[in-house]
Amino acid sequence: MSPVVDPKLKNIATRRTANKKSCFWLIFWPIVIVAFFILIFYLQNKYLFINQVEVEYSPLNDRFHLTQIQDIQNQLQSLLNQKWLFFFKKNTPLTFSSSRAGQLIKSDGRIDEINMLWRPPHKIKAVVVEKIPVAILTVSGDKNYYLDKRGEIIYPVTGPLIDLVTSQPFDFPTINDQTEANSGFKPYLDALKTALQAFSALNGVNYPLMVKTMKMTQNSGFFLGEGLTDSGYKIYFLLDSGEMANEIARLKILLDQKLQNTVPQYIDLRFGEKVYYK
Repeated sequence: MSPVVDPKLKNIATRRTANKKSCFWLIFWPIVIVAFFILIFYLQNKYLFINQVEVEYSPLNDRFHLTQIQDIQNQLQSLLNQKWLFFFKKNTPLTFSSSRAGQLIKSDGRIDEINMLWRPPHKIKAVVVEKIPVAILTVSGDKNYYLDKRGEIIYPVTGPLIDLVTSQPFDFPTINDQTEANSGFKPYLDALKTALQAFSALNGVNYPLMVKTMKMTQNSGFFLGEGLTDSGYKIYFLLDSGEMANEIARLKILLDQKLQNTVPQYIDLRFGEKVYYK
């Protein structure tokens, strides 16, 4: 005669068995997932590591370069050699951050964009787009700086840039800043941009007159420019973004109609429609 099993004890045994199975799967799957990721990282470190860095310049500016390719290669290589989670290096597709590398390379201000492509299995290629200086800003008691077309500072001038076409030092227009304005002051930035507008309009190409240097001063809240022409006389500008185009237009009319065969001592364009010259 078989012993009678209490139904309550049978239910308890069933629940314990079910709990053991449930706990097994709760432990098993996390272990499998962790092992899978460890395997992935191991395989990519073994077979897909990056040990070649190629850097080239974008063709957008082929006249001169503010940076050195070797310096950028060294920066990228240094980043690739950094540790990741104590066990891996940042030299694999899963551990290398192109956005972080881009921020590092662009941190000194000379580079506008850097695009990186992974070339399997062991190579990364970086295409560098440098910022393009259009003038030099000379600040009294401070350094000289390259300016971009927006009038923003790119980087201190450390030496002449060699023109890759002529192999001669590149000759930039120069703004001699004699104001005490803060470099982040918007009217000051607008004045720099307006001075660049004058350089662009009077470049000796669109009109037979060139202004290569300009002294910038400030008087009663207005920014003023004293430009020196290639003929040796001075032109006085009101460095106002809304007025510069009109000033250039009045200057050209004056030169065409009244000063065709005359080299003046100065021309003053700071007083609206009235133009003074001597």
